[in-house]
Amino acid sequence: HAFLIMAYNNYRQLDLLLNALDSKDCDIFLHIDSKSEMYVPPVLKKSAVYMINRIHTNWGGVFAG
Repeated sequence: HAFLIMAYNNYRQLDLLLNALDSKDCDIFLHIDSKSEMYVPPVLKKSAVYMINRIHTNWGGVFAG
């Protein structure tokens, strides 16, 4: 399974989610909005975590390409 997670803040909750998803059958792709503070994901025992390049995200808006 692959999970793409986009996050802005509330890193405590994000840590809980990543630990819950930790499985040898899962890869996690994580995008952190460029407007938020830096985030270092927890070291997971089974899943690989890939950090996506940080870009500006317009939450709930329209992408104008």
